[in-house]
Amino acid sequence: MRSLLLLLLRYGHVLLFLTLETFCFYLLVKNNAYQRSVFIHSSNMISGNLMDRVNSWKDYFRLQEINDSIAMENARLRERLLYFAQLEKIPVDALLTKENSKLEIIPAKVINNSIQLINNYITLNKGKVDGVDKRMGVVARDGVVGVIEHVSDNFSTVLPFLNSRSRIRGMIRRNGAIGSVSWDGRSPDILIMEGIPKHLSVQQGDTVLTSGYSTLFPEGYPIGIVTEVTLPRGSNTFVIKIRTPVSMAELKYVYIIRNKDQQEQLELESLNQ
Repeated sequence: MRSLLLLLLRYGHVLLFLTLETFCFYLLVKNNAYQRSVFIHSSNMISGNLMDRVNSWKDYFRLQEINDSIAMENARLRERLLYFAQLEKIPVDALLTKENSKLEIIPAKVINNSIQLINNYITLNKGKVDGVDKRMGVVARDGVVGVIEHVSDNFSTVLPFLNSRSRIRGMIRRNGAIGSVSWDGRSPDILIMEGIPKHLSVQQGDTVLTSGYSTLFPEGYPIGIVTEVTLPRGSNTFVIKIRTPVSMAELKYVYIIRNKDQQEQLELESLNQ
């Protein structure tokens, strides 16, 4: 109590001044239309700027949640696109039923990635508990990335196209020619396509897509653009360089393709071996 009295004696005149100033300001704003409008406008502007800053900080701390949400939404949209790509003779009333699609897309975040090795790999934050299994195709927004190779409960590793063991089937969109696409261990954005006979036409600028001849990728997903076509001496097949649209160094999010009919198809095909 004594401290409070000393405080009032020492700063009482300042507190009285501030109280009177506040009261006068209140009377000024209350009884004058112009001053009231200026005050309201200024207070709205200040509070708006303050809320904008607060929301910006909130959004910053929610970036992970926002990114995951966007990735999930993109996955669902891509799932529907893949579904419609399969449609040929499905009744119209079946188009709205997701269960009719044999493909499911699982969004995943890249948590580790290498591009400097001969046998590079990618680690994802999705595993068995998320429905991920071995031999599932992995794509990015712009094109093919690789194939799931190892899976734990919560993580998985990808055998990307930047790996000497990677092989996928590619198709020239213009004429349907099928070849094998691999990486020669050199440039991280150049793939090599082989096995296309020399009597077929392949030109610089041709688009290379997935062939659909495997259970890993649906037909028609981008692999790259032809940049160079050569015919080695004595060879009957072209050696084709393809520039991939996927920047592996900047890869953040990918989509895992789960083919619901994969196991049935593989088991049936194994009977012929």
